[in-house]
Amino acid sequence: MGCTEAEQKAGQAAVNGAALAQTLAELEALLENGVEYFVIVESGNDNICDYCVGRAGLVYRVDELEVGVNAPPFHPNCGCTIRAWVGEVDENVGNQEIFDAVTERRIETLHPAIRDTVRQFILAVQEIYPDIRISDAYRSIEEQNDVFARGDSTVRGGFSYHNYGLAIDICRIIDGQLSYDIDWSIIVPIAEELGFEWGGHWTEFVDQPHFQMTFGFTAALCRVPQWLFR
Repeated sequence: MGCTEAEQKAGQAAVNGAALAQTLAELEALLENGVEYFVIVESGNDNICDYCVGRAGLVYRVDELEVGVNAPPFHPNCGCTIRAWVGEVDENVGNQEIFDAVTERRIETLHPAIRDTVRQFILAVQEIYPDIRISDAYRSIEEQNDVFARGDSTVRGGFSYHNYGLAIDICRIIDGQLSYDIDWSIIVPIAEELGFEWGGHWTEFVDQPHFQMTFGFTAALCRVPQWLFR
């Protein structure tokens, strides 16, 4: 038997109240430790909304914290929280999108052989689009199958370079939303100079945000257990 509408509202209020309490507790700790800046951190939940993805990584002054505006919860079931930010901050900017807050976490999911090159690529692109982000990096087999089922890929789990940490998707974050308003003719030469293949060159399934580095291996060969090569 399902919950009544009143019970659902009560449960939602409890969730929102817990999120608010967490933010206030974090704020108190920041103030006690004399921290000047905080960074918004996403929950890591696969179902996190685009709005929260856009907020994650933004840095604000602690004395300008405003719940619902620049600090979570931003909406019901918001999974974001805040943490102290001790990195470099431009004193003249009220908030900044920090490279290593979200993108670095995704880079760390990639194969070690391409992590530094990906960092080099993103930093180079940020000279043109400061709001560039990695929207997708490593995917599990199950996640790839979900992408395939949605029609966002033509390959099932095990046949995507994402499954081996050898591919990334990039996007921009504009007003908190994912955007692909990107001049690929400028970005692609940077990627190809570094050794990436671009999904925009594909004919059967054009995937402009996609860049991969395969080292000459097919996805099928990547599936072969590594112990066979020892």
